Amino acid sequence: MNRLVRIEIIIIVVTLAIILPLTFLASGTSVAKYHQPVTGSSRVITFDLKSGQTVTGSLDFLGGPGGTWFYISDSNGSIPPIADTKFEGGHVDFTFATNIDNRYYVSIAVGDSSTQYINYSYQISPPPIIGITPVALIGIVITLGVVAALTVAVFRKQDKALTN
Repeated sequence: MNRLVRIEIIIIVVTLAIILPLTFLASGTSVAKYHQPVTGSSRVITFDLKSGQTVTGSLDFLGGPGGTWFYISDSNGSIPPIADTKFEGGHVDFTFATNIDNRYYVSIAVGDSSTQYINYSYQISPPPIIGITPVALIGIVITLGVVAALTVAVFRKQDKALTN
């Protein structure tokens, strides 16, 4: 087998070996919980997050007409930058981004005994790898792999032309 063909095969295999694990990281995390009791008038959802991750979620309060609130904080009691919050009746949509590695909390409380359950769901973006999102990193690796394979193919064609 020609040396350039072996190099081309190695480039393709290495590119695939890097891309496959990155595709699993690119999906992030999704969670949905339904009919969760609010015990002792409050409930806390905990996230251990890396810098650069984003959490997008929603809360639905089931039961009474009001007296509910939620609060987002980190383990130091600081409030992370909240990109978006919409509160409509018993439904809340929220998004926040992390700027440091930390434990983050979404605290939910009810002011009266009428709201007894919540439904919640959230999605967590994957953490950046060397400062780049996994999806962008996949694109970079594919591009570099294709360019390297094409470069080897051009050299192989030139090598054949010179030997003929």
